[in-house]
Amino acid sequence: RAYLYYLFSIFGSFFMFSTITGYSLAYIFPNVPYFNRYLIEVSAVFFSIGSALFAGEFLQIKKCSRLLQYALYACMAIALFILVELALGNLYTVQDISYNLLTLQVIVTLACGIVSYRKGNKYAAYFILAWLGYMAGGLLIIARDLGFLPYNAMTTHSVEAGSALEMILFSIALSKRYQNYRREKEEAMHYALQVQKEANETLDNKVTERTSELERALRELRSTQVQLIQAEKMVSLGV
Repeated sequence: RAYLYYLFSIFGSFFMFSTITGYSLAYIFPNVPYFNRYLIEVSAVFFSIGSALFAGEFLQIKKCSRLLQYALYACMAIALFILVELALGNLYTVQDISYNLLTLQVIVTLACGIVSYRKGNKYAAYFILAWLGYMAGGLLIIARDLGFLPYNAMTTHSVEAGSALEMILFSIALSKRYQNYRREKEEAMHYALQVQKEANETLDNKVTERTSELERALRELRSTQVQLIQAEKMVSLGV
């Protein structure tokens, strides 16, 4: 499920940055320029919801911080509000909200990673590194478009590089997490089998002990019966 949430966020990120760089209008939706006007905000909604769901699931935020869990809920609520406003045609009303949402999303998501790591989740380190790499790629694109950096191969393809790094790190983290889950499951099964084996051995010992007690009692009963028969014979003989 975490991987599906991650793909959801990547989907939103791809269309968001492809629209910023102009690739969406040039290659993906060249015949619907009206749709491209809304694509950044719509993509930001998908990115925010997907990132929040992924962070909550992958980092197990409910176990780490209730406050951060509510912050993720708040991000998703704002994203849904933006989507409703876009459906009503209020594009310019939500543009500033969209940018503020992305800023909030970055801060909350990083905070989730840091808190989770400090709580002992070793996989959160991959999450933090992956998120920082992705953010770096996005910041390079924004800095280039604002004129702070020149147009070159690095600034043009920084998002793709950041996304590739993010996917590699997340894939490693998810793989390690799955392997750890399998190992814990196998250990739990082994422990359960060991407990069952010990219980069976204990039961066998108790059955054996009880059987010995019953056999001893039976021998004593038979001995008593023999003694009674002998006593009756002696009485009948007048001894």
